[in-house]
Amino acid sequence: LDNAVAVAAAAAALERWGSASEAAPSVVASADGAADVVLTNTLFAAVEAGAGAGKVSIQNRGASRILVERRVEGAPQAGSFAATTNGIAVARRYFSPDGEPLDPEDGSIRRGDTVFAEISVMPFPDAGATLESVVIDELLPAGLEPQIGAEAPQRKGGAPALNTIHREVRDDRITVFAGEFSGERVLRYAAQAVSDGSFALPPVQAGEMYRPGITGTAAPGRLVISE
Repeated sequence: LDNAVAVAAAAAALERWGSASEAAPSVVASADGAADVVLTNTLFAAVEAGAGAGKVSIQNRGASRILVERRVEGAPQAGSFAATTNGIAVARRYFSPDGEPLDPEDGSIRRGDTVFAEISVMPFPDAGATLESVVIDELLPAGLEPQIGAEAPQRKGGAPALNTIHREVRDDRITVFAGEFSGERVLRYAAQAVSDGSFALPPVQAGEMYRPGITGTAAPGRLVISE
């Protein structure tokens, strides 16, 4: 059945866009500051423009029609936008195992160090309001790797822990689903600095699953890890 559907789809595509015997497409892709790339007899091709490359243009100089897919990936630069509070206030802080605050940008975190991260989430502007079914998506910077199974302890005087229903830990992110709560709650996790360098620190995002207008975002920044 699957093969029959695939054949029918291929036949429909040929009927709409022409047979394989048509003239081969001739496509030229260009970007500011980069040499033109000529693509011929190609079903799929990716054109990458470096940071700051500017405008990318694609021209079809052949007789056949082409299909173009555009995909953009990246992390916001520090200072590119401010934190947002649409019903939820979100903040991220780093601490040493001794509980001392760490500035992610001053190079005090060294390769091999263990750091404790805290993601603070609370209703805003009314801290006494109730949030339900909140999803927190913490995109991790390169150079920092979460320690699977290693929980960060609660700091003395710190806010109560988040009511976590489910947690997913991956190489590039930590996603948490939280139950109902009000007031400030904190998601804590342990991570290790595995590479030295300066890395983009993506924003933390939080939002209610069933009220998409209730969201909050912490501003992006930089993480500097010393040797």
